[in-house]
Amino acid sequence: MSKKIKLLFNKGQENHVNIPIDVIKKSFELFALEQTNGREIFGFPEWLNAMAQEDTNLALESLETYLDFVSVANPYIYDGDGSLPKVLYQLFAQAELNEEMDAGAMLLRVVSAQDKLLSLGITGIFDWLSAAERP
Repeated sequence: MSKKIKLLFNKGQENHVNIPIDVIKKSFELFALEQTNGREIFGFPEWLNAMAQEDTNLALESLETYLDFVSVANPYIYDGDGSLPKVLYQLFAQAELNEEMDAGAMLLRVVSAQDKLLSLGITGIFDWLSAAERP
């Protein structure tokens, strides 16, 4: 079952499937329960990047769900095309637009997600942050 769910994320950015957040949360709960070495979720960063361009709220909540999963399951993380920095860029842009309306709540969530990604040692995140000159 979880292999079929993982295929939803592996469609590529052009052919992505819009997935409701409750399905994403349940999927990651299922992935975390797996006892196999197949805990990697190939295609998730690319799917997340596509979502960040369409629905930043869904993308942020999905990223937070993914990071919770990563902290528990220690999966293999592959971001070969650098989608995660692109996701952060989109999320930061939207958070800055929302800052006055939500008193910076989204911005705090994005910064928290960025910090978690940095702590995972994903090179693309560090490089992106250095290029953006953010402390």
